[in-house]
Amino acid sequence: MINIFGGQCSGIPLVDRGVFIKYPFHKGWKLGKGVRIGPGCYFDIPLGSVLELGNDSKLTKDVVISSANKVVIKSDVLIAEFCSIRDSSHGIVGDCRIRLQPLKIGKITIGNDVWLGKSVSLIGNVTLGDGVVLGVGAFCKDKDIGAGDVLVGVPAKKISQRGG
Repeated sequence: MINIFGGQCSGIPLVDRGVFIKYPFHKGWKLGKGVRIGPGCYFDIPLGSVLELGNDSKLTKDVVISSANKVVIKSDVLIAEFCSIRDSSHGIVGDCRIRLQPLKIGKITIGNDVWLGKSVSLIGNVTLGDGVVLGVGAFCKDKDIGAGDVLVGVPAKKISQRGG
């Protein structure tokens, strides 16, 4: 289906019930082999924006991905339930209604072999290096995180390094 509408799909994704796709598939969609999308996941990927899901990546229940520009999730990534991944946020200046303010648009890149625990939120310009782990409820906005770092909290702070 994705290929028919100009996107790229290298395999047959396993898609559970209740997945919601706000806009039709388009050339910005790129799915690798072995992608799994759990129940209730929500995709807000308008025409002109990009979503890339790498090989063997898994989104569990009720994950939200919103791309106003570009969200790249590389291979072997595990995303637990209720995570929110958004490459944009609303302006909040006081002299203008929030709904009328332009979006602040960024880019999110999630490296290979990353694990996002339950209810993690990524907003704006976020880069997660290979092997990163974000613990339950961690929040990252406009942040670059090095390979193998383990972070927890709001805002997310490094507590250890994987494999060392």
